[in-house]
Amino acid sequence: MLDECERALGAGRVGSLHLNDSQTPLGSNRDRHANIGEGELGLEGARAFVNEPRFADLACVLETPGPDRSGPTAAEVALVVGLLAS
Repeated sequence: MLDECERALGAGRVGSLHLNDSQTPLGSNRDRHANIGEGELGLEGARAFVNEPRFADLACVLETPGPDRSGPTAAEVALVVGLLAS
């Protein structure tokens, strides 16, 4: 997918990332966020995403519902940081 984006837009055109897990499968045409590791992407998918070398210097917005639906918690941020190069 990233290779296709680079071909269409040019390398280096992505300026930031948006990370969340998904309650629904790929191709469902629904944008229902899940907490990291609790959805279709799972921990291994999130690990692969955050460790993509072309994303190393990009800012990342964590957009998850959080345990009480009030947004990401410090624990979830720590979980994602813990996935880096692990």
